Amino acid sequence: MITEEDFTHAIKSDPRLKNCFIRTYPWSTPTSGPLNGLTCAIKDNIAVKDFPVTFGMKPAAVATAPNDAAIVTALRASGLTIVGSTNLDEACLNYLGDNRHYGRMVNPFDPERIVSGSSGGSALAVACDVADIGVGTDMGGSIRGPAACCGLYGLKCSSERFSLSGILSLAPSFESIGFLAKQPAMLKRLFLGLGQLGVDTKISEILVPIASEMPELSISVQTALRSVSQKFSQRITVRSLTEPLGFLKARQLRKILIAGEMAKQMALLKIDSSTLPKEGLAVLELAKKLSARDVEIATLERQSLTTRIREIVGDHRAILYPSFAAEVPLWSDIQKGKLIRAGQLGTFLALTNLVGLPTLAFPVGGISSSFPPSLQLMAPKNSEVALLEAVSALSV
Repeated sequence: MITEEDFTHAIKSDPRLKNCFIRTYPWSTPTSGPLNGLTCAIKDNIAVKDFPVTFGMKPAAVATAPNDAAIVTALRASGLTIVGSTNLDEACLNYLGDNRHYGRMVNPFDPERIVSGSSGGSALAVACDVADIGVGTDMGGSIRGPAACCGLYGLKCSSERFSLSGILSLAPSFESIGFLAKQPAMLKRLFLGLGQLGVDTKISEILVPIASEMPELSISVQTALRSVSQKFSQRITVRSLTEPLGFLKARQLRKILIAGEMAKQMALLKIDSSTLPKEGLAVLELAKKLSARDVEIATLERQSLTTRIREIVGDHRAILYPSFAAEVPLWSDIQKGKLIRAGQLGTFLALTNLVGLPTLAFPVGGISSSFPPSLQLMAPKNSEVALLEAVSALSV
């Protein structure tokens, strides 16, 4: 836990925090609540009463929020102190952790590498110890990508687990609240403090995708996947799936459906398309080319994929797979075009947003690499606590 004095000093003196916050708030520590004494940093697409909601854009998408977002109300009631609203990729439309208005976020361990996004500022605040918990949203990896790049635990919650009221999103059917912390125990404490026990289940079987769905994994990621599988097998059943999950198909469907949804949301939020970054303009161009039939087919395929994945997971299984195929990308490689494009960093990130299941990205220590590889575990709906317990047991 950090004091207000230490927080203020860190913001002024730590160069890693230069572009972390869009604004900080006067501390008003609640006097009660199960999470009293803990701090959180909130992504600036989430409304905080009487302050702008920038959505990473200029001008701000909402000049002044008339009320707290539903999740902010819940956090305050639990006793958490909100220290500030954090930087994000414009309109949550990129994976890099860069914003032309509010600056590029600095990877806390290697400034040559990306922080990822779009919840990069919330991840950075936790990694630099100025917040116990990072609060954000995950539309296609926006919590889990930054977790992977900053050595954190990043939990994308089940769809509809928390209300999206007071949250700006261009694709709410893909959106979920998410949280970041340095340890799974902190995330479990958060859930219990919010009164979110979820379904009473235990993860008793781990499923690993077939190798053909995970081509070109780096040696460190392969080693991490093998190591974690072996650790799980000491306690519960681990087996390989016999058919593809559909990582690539999920990415394709997400691209189509977000394009169809985004144009409607922009009109609803009264966002001028001329203010969008190039990534947003590209999505709108795709939307113009899509027919109603294209969107209808993609919607049906999403429903089919959701049914299939939920049947595979059942009530007590979880699926283990990488966050990224390789190490955290270098800015220089992205700028020189040596790496896959930013939108393709989400190869393993999009599936869970389509099917609405909770997924935890977590670092794997003990692997010889410049960064700890990150894996993901996707579990049954509303089983976040069981998911956190399963990953916590890996270090026991």
